Amino acid sequence: MKFWSALMMMAVTWSAMAFDDFENYPDSGAMRQVYREFDANNPYPDRLELGERDGNHFMLMENRDRNYSVVFREVVLPEGERHSAIRFRVRGGNDQGTPQTFNVVLRPRNGMPDSVGQTIELTDAWQTVTVGDLELAELDRFILVFGLHKQPGEAMFVEVDDLEFAEDPAWQWVQEDRKRLLDDYGAYSDAAALRQKYLTRETEAAAPVLDLTTYDNRAALQLDSGPEAMETICLREYANPFGAAAAGVEIDVADVSRQPESGLVYVAVRATPDGPDLGRVKIDELPRGFETYRVLAPGLGKLDKFFLVLQTARRDREEYAEMKYLNDFCGVPSVPVSTKIGYPVSAAFASPRLMLKEQMVNIIPAVKELEIGDGLFQLLPKSAIVLSDGSEAARPVAEQLRALLAPSTGFTLPIVDPVRGASYPRRIVLTLAPEQAGTTGKEGYELEVAADTIRLTAAENAGLFYAMQSLRQLFRPEIESRQFRYLDWVIPQVKIVDRPEYTWRSVHFDTARHFFPKEYLFRLIDLLALQKLNTFHWHYNDGTAWRVESDAFPKLTEVGAWWGDSAGGFYTKEDVKAIVDYARERFITVVPEVEMPAHANAALYAYPDNACQKEQLLEGKHGDANTASWFLRPYWVATYCASREETYDFIDRLIAETVELFPDSKIIHIGGDELPSGAWEACPRCKAFMQEKGFAGEVELQNYFTRRVEEIVARHGRRALGWEQVMADNLRPDTMIHAYLSQEMVARAAAAGYEVFSNNAGCNYFDYYQGSQADEPLAITSGMTTVKQTYTFDPMARVPEELRSKVLGGQGALWTEFISTPAQADYMFFPRMTAMSEKVWSAPERCGWQEFERRLNFFYPRLSQFDVHYKDYRK
Repeated sequence: MKFWSALMMMAVTWSAMAFDDFENYPDSGAMRQVYREFDANNPYPDRLELGERDGNHFMLMENRDRNYSVVFREVVLPEGERHSAIRFRVRGGNDQGTPQTFNVVLRPRNGMPDSVGQTIELTDAWQTVTVGDLELAELDRFILVFGLHKQPGEAMFVEVDDLEFAEDPAWQWVQEDRKRLLDDYGAYSDAAALRQKYLTRETEAAAPVLDLTTYDNRAALQLDSGPEAMETICLREYANPFGAAAAGVEIDVADVSRQPESGLVYVAVRATPDGPDLGRVKIDELPRGFETYRVLAPGLGKLDKFFLVLQTARRDREEYAEMKYLNDFCGVPSVPVSTKIGYPVSAAFASPRLMLKEQMVNIIPAVKELEIGDGLFQLLPKSAIVLSDGSEAARPVAEQLRALLAPSTGFTLPIVDPVRGASYPRRIVLTLAPEQAGTTGKEGYELEVAADTIRLTAAENAGLFYAMQSLRQLFRPEIESRQFRYLDWVIPQVKIVDRPEYTWRSVHFDTARHFFPKEYLFRLIDLLALQKLNTFHWHYNDGTAWRVESDAFPKLTEVGAWWGDSAGGFYTKEDVKAIVDYARERFITVVPEVEMPAHANAALYAYPDNACQKEQLLEGKHGDANTASWFLRPYWVATYCASREETYDFIDRLIAETVELFPDSKIIHIGGDELPSGAWEACPRCKAFMQEKGFAGEVELQNYFTRRVEEIVARHGRRALGWEQVMADNLRPDTMIHAYLSQEMVARAAAAGYEVFSNNAGCNYFDYYQGSQADEPLAITSGMTTVKQTYTFDPMARVPEELRSKVLGGQGALWTEFISTPAQADYMFFPRMTAMSEKVWSAPERCGWQEFERRLNFFYPRLSQFDVHYKDYRK
């Protein structure tokens, strides 16, 4: 995080919420007693005093000789008050007209870690800034820190006005969330006081045992039921303060027994103790740690009070009943699943809370329009997938939907026409409506869930496929299980109209630094599809390795795919075809990247005649393959020789084969980044060539090289895409720019007339740390990008309105210098990729961190069904 500055002026207007009034300081000395330096390593500014302008006093901070200074003051809140943020207006600049920032930090106590900090980009226009954090609202005092860091020769000023207490929007969100809490088990004095609140019933030998417990650092109710008393019930009456807005109950459940198997648990909502369930959720496998389960009960909104029911059941009876139902439906004689009496239950329940209507749907990415109805849809064995008239072309999507639902539900749904479909009590209807393209586009869709029918409608199959991704997220996460689950498959009635904000929704994955098996790529593509991403940028060659088999140049893998004697690997042409086909079925285009003129050690080690540096060793051929530095720079030292015609012949044949391997991609990524300075100047041929052409230096030679390569790509019927370093005013108009170092480059590329997408490294480089380096796996840089930072990504940031049509979307990237296993790649990808996916699909007005964080908490269990080793940000 950078600090800038030299001069700071602060003008504060007193208000009822203000905590400082410079008008009341008698002199600069009195003010300096309040604003102090930290220590010798963070020195006092050269100048800190009261100033005056237009009759208003302010604080003046100036650095003349020092490059860095910090001041702080302790802020004590009035007795009984709590605030979660400070707010102020700010403007500033310097005498050179270059961008400047300053840093504001809030921390609980001096010497403690920051609670929250914000780097503010200054302009000469006033902007209102709110800096806060939920933790701040728990404090009666905090430390306010201003950090300033100037560059030599700079002179800068900052004015701050209206310094006052404020509320972080997240704090209001938490307060509302707390109002939904039905029961706080930490508030009970003992187990007897808890048991007085619950009615218990037994249908067999003994009553359940209710107790208070602490599990996973949370106060919880513990329900124990032995194998001889497997069908037990406990109930608690609650008021419904939210009226019609209430639509169910959420509750966190965990397995306390730690036994290999346990009985079944139900959580239900009833109007009366003996009445029917208004909604229930069945838990057939208790989780080891707390997971949130949701009881959908739209009828709850009509009640002033209701009963929450916790119930255990015998697994053998439940499984037998389920199998008998399925076998009778299929015409197969029923057979008992188990002869055991059952398994005991020892479950912990925590934080039961009302679920509001708008919280019944937790789809990621957020949908554009959502209307939630008052009823439910339950999938039954006698359900069918119906292709409406004229929609036979949607059969591939229908087959994917059937394949998705069958393993977990046990229902292999027939795909039928509307006439046959009318005889089924539950129907999922797929309709292709080309006329809808004007409203939802090629990838948009409409999804309607009614009591007995689900309708998916789209202009093209891509839209139907994305409707299916939203539909699967209406079901509980276990729908993703590849094993049969004894569960109720119930979803809320909804109407959704949705379409993507951007056409380029991509993830870049580097399999050059470390080789990953094709099975991992298949699963990664499944996860991209779940999140409605449509492009897989495959970085399979770099300085360390070339990973795709080539008939034209077999040494690329014979030599370039291996480190030492055996480490490494490559994908056969059959592997590539399988990956491309698998992605196509999921409406994902695989875009290949062929790195040049740098980052090409592997290719040039295999075919050194094309290199300026004929003796350059392949990265990793010598040295210790177990050291992290082995994969690091200078893996781009070898460069293609831009002066040889034979080099372009080699590239021509390479591009031709790439087009054959990736027939779906209309784009070939040609690299172009991080050309080592001086490499071509050191090459006698290239130096002479630059003199012959009158080039001023290597920048012009790279432009020449790029133009030659983009013409090769065009001859093969494709568009060139390059990292932002290739950009110049004289490229082909159809060349695309891959911006990654700054959002300014997105605007520059668009202004030059090129289509561009943003891969903002500060938000979307997933190889950055996600937390303290002491607690995280080794990463390539000291930079840190949390999931919240990724969610700040905006492909249109700093792009003027008139240029936005050139911005195609955004991308996330994972480089694998320090990532060698699928589990570690998972950890770095998720959930940051999930946050990025929402920012490239959803409209900005549908995006908000608190709401996304809530939906993300329900997305973690879905990722678990895919065996994803994600980083868990849940508190």
